[in-house]
Amino acid sequence: MFEATLDARLIALDAATGAPCADFGKAGEVSLRNVPGFRPGWYHMTSPPAVIEDIVVVGSAIGDNSRVDMPADVVRAFDARSGALRWSWDPIPPNPVSSTTSAKPWKSGAANAWSIMTVDPERDLVFVPTGASTPLLATLPHNGQKIPVVIQSNKTGFIYVLNRDTGTPVFPVEERPRATERRARRSHVTNSADSSRPTAGYTAETLSR
Repeated sequence: MFEATLDARLIALDAATGAPCADFGKAGEVSLRNVPGFRPGWYHMTSPPAVIEDIVVVGSAIGDNSRVDMPADVVRAFDARSGALRWSWDPIPPNPVSSTTSAKPWKSGAANAWSIMTVDPERDLVFVPTGASTPLLATLPHNGQKIPVVIQSNKTGFIYVLNRDTGTPVFPVEERPRATERRARRSHVTNSADSSRPTAGYTAETLSR
């Protein structure tokens, strides 16, 4: 069994005895604190790890909208037997210094994967929700076909339905102009929106058409 803790540790336990797995990390645990900007109490785990084949994947949680220099939102995968780091992915790394920016890179907003990840063993995929709720896997009848989809909601009230094999939207998505705020240093000039339905207007009928 694997457990990610609020104080940023990944623990492996023998499911039969409850004892720590001695061969995993150091005495059955791996520290998750070695991320840029880590501070106790600012960086923690709020969801169980995702396990696929021989790797264990963990995200993290932070306090949103409080600072520009919060701990990194890196997603990491560890070997399920040894606890060794297999890969890591930072959804929004700090922006590099360039000739068009200031002397220091500006910090990106948090995109931490604080919610429960979803595993698709058939496709060897892990769906990682960055700053959003848990992705839902389903097989959707659409245009006379059964399409494997991943369904993801977001904080703007939309639900996106994507083909699990290709990543393409099953229902139309368009970029719409949006108002920008003067105080923002940089912001997107458009928002993605599902053009087939109004905001938060999804029903069971929507997902079965």
